[in-house]
Order: sequence, then C-alpha cells, then structure tokens
Amino acid sequence: IQAELDQHKVRKLLADVSGPSPDSTELLRLLGEEETPTVAIYLPGKPDPIVRAGVVDLAWLRQTLAKTNEGK
Repeated sequence: IQAELDQHKVRKLLADVSGPSPDSTELLRLLGEEETPTVAIYLPGKPDPIVRAGVVDLAWLRQTLAKTNEGK
C-alpha cells in the first residue's frame, strides 16, 4: 500500500492520543470523531475530508484514493 500512497502523493500525519494530547484531541473533535484510529483523507480541491473511524481496510483506502483521479 505504501507504493499507492506514494503514487497519490499522500502526506501522513500521526496524532498520538495514547496520553494527554490537547492538539490531537482537538483535531479529532474537528473531524467529528472521538474513536481511534481515525483516518481523514483530503482530496485535491475539496475543503472537507473523507473521514472514517475504526480500522480501515485496504479496499476502502484504495476506493478513496481512486477518487483523487475523478474529474481529471
């Protein structure tokens, strides 16, 4: 999957909430989630992310990444 992430020029941000982390907690709140893990994918030209809480499967990730090519 790393090659696919690289192909789509995905930048990753890891927010660790295993301890006190006001910034990470605020980010989850802004995404509308409290559950971890949470994945937020921002597509080019779209202001709002596609958010999924819980374990993300490879099929969902590939389907979401494919949306980056829509309209090109």
